[in-house]
Amino acid sequence: QRPRKRSKRSPKDPNAPKRASGAYVFFTNEMRPIIMKQFPGIKFVEMGRLLGERWRALGIEDKKRFEEIALQDKERFQRQMQEYSMNQVNLQQQAAAQAPPPQVPQHYQQQLHHVPQQQPHAAPPPPQQPYQNYDPNAQYQQQQQQQYADQAPFAHHQYN
Repeated sequence: QRPRKRSKRSPKDPNAPKRASGAYVFFTNEMRPIIMKQFPGIKFVEMGRLLGERWRALGIEDKKRFEEIALQDKERFQRQMQEYSMNQVNLQQQAAAQAPPPQVPQHYQQQLHHVPQQQPHAAPPPPQQPYQNYDPNAQYQQQQQQQYADQAPFAHHQYN
């Protein structure tokens, strides 16, 4: 297999709004300090396992609270993204209005302003010879066909 080429991602705009987080992320942000107090020096992997177990054991009502927080965060992100997009469009329009027109190189300007002079009508060129198909294998093929025609039919088969 060929190694995959990584796509070059354009750098993220630092002014872009922070993406919305899910309910589990809000749960872990709230529970992480509590678990750190209960189990000082806990390893990262163990912390993830404990958080996952507690999230799965969480009741519907408790999960609903985190899901509502996530929904509010999603709405926040959508609002901020809409504002950010509008600002980007405005900035692009302002930049386009302030940008000087593109400069045409001098030699192109000369070509643009050059008007060709009318040439007097010349006689039309003489008609060319019609194109003849030339097949370099034609002579060889004719020889082969002649050889087969000279042989008796089915001479290449041996019958007992």
